[in-house]
Amino acid sequence: SSRPLHSSGPAAPSAPQTMSPPWQRSTPVAQTPAAVRAELAETKREVERLTAELAESRAARQEVEGKPHPFPADVGAEYRAPKLLGVFSDAIERLGIDGEVESIDCAEFPCLVYGRYTSADAPTAEADLQRLFQETKARYPDARFYIGKSVETEAEGGEALARFSFAYWPPLADDEAEREAERRMRFRKNEYHDADR
Repeated sequence: SSRPLHSSGPAAPSAPQTMSPPWQRSTPVAQTPAAVRAELAETKREVERLTAELAESRAARQEVEGKPHPFPADVGAEYRAPKLLGVFSDAIERLGIDGEVESIDCAEFPCLVYGRYTSADAPTAEADLQRLFQETKARYPDARFYIGKSVETEAEGGEALARFSFAYWPPLADDEAEREAERRMRFRKNEYHDADR
């Protein structure tokens, strides 16, 4: 006898595929000449705005940092590192100050001489700095000068640790150049001491 054939039933119909209407499909739209000109004008305005912001940022930075001055080729040896090291090291030794020259930065003009010393207390540290200035200035009677200092009093014993930065340079072309040089030296000095901490 034959057995009945079993079937799982008719196959389920596949889900219908839907198509988006033509107006909802993402197709590139050609821009009109007027739209292109408007977009270019907007891009130009944005470039001009960013350029102005960059110029303002550079001006503000220069106001703080000053403008680097290349070392002139005709500056005498007395304003360069080897001579400056000798002048300050000799002065420190001659005055009996407990200190030393740590570094001389001649990457820009003028050279900056950095050093430190220890004194009995803060007032003595101030007096020692004045003595060091008078001693070294005598070697540069006609030069312009810059002095930066900081004095820290130690907790034990009241000793004072002082840091100094000195610069001597021949007179520049005008007062504006002198002010610019001093602004730049203040920035260089602060940058050096911040890195040294």
